[in-house]
Amino acid sequence: MTVKAGCQPAVDQARAHPDTKSIPFVMLTSSTEDYHLAESYRFDVNSHIVKPVDFDEFSEAIRHLGIYWLKMNRSYSGGEHARPA
Repeated sequence: MTVKAGCQPAVDQARAHPDTKSIPFVMLTSSTEDYHLAESYRFDVNSHIVKPVDFDEFSEAIRHLGIYWLKMNRSYSGGEHARPA
């Protein structure tokens, strides 16, 4: 499946609605091609990760991914916030 066929429609649809526009999109792929990396970011994904083929390495990568997105990352959902003076 091409990135365009699988990613772009989903990202476009989510970004079009206020309730879902801030949901992070992570491209998890086996492709190491620079073209796919560039295409992913062109379609407004938040992260592009090449998944390991080895199951144990894959499991560890997913664990780190969960820690990053659920514990370390701070996302901005929009809204008006005053800038400090």
